[in-house]
Amino acid sequence: MATETAPEDASYWFHYAKFLIQIGKINKAWNVLQEAEIYTISTDIAHCKVACLLMLEQRDEAFRLFNETLEEESRSYRFLFGLKPELRNDAIINAIVSFHDEVRDF
Repeated sequence: MATETAPEDASYWFHYAKFLIQIGKINKAWNVLQEAEIYTISTDIAHCKVACLLMLEQRDEAFRLFNETLEEESRSYRFLFGLKPELRNDAIINAIVSFHDEVRDF
């Protein structure tokens, strides 16, 4: 209902998709995020998409999107870790974060 009332507010879409991810409805969350992009764009929505892609075993696409998102906002990876804390232990995710930290500090 909230996404219908204020579809331009990314936080509603984010919280809706996050809820769906938490209860394991990954495909439904993906569809919600696809619809969200019609109305709004934000890094938290992009990170929800990364989480969905990882859970759907589409790692290459997830890493590509994660990299793009960090190019726009290098510290936004916190959204992803908030969604899936276990990703703090993923070697490729950490390599991408480290790369962007080094570029930002350069």
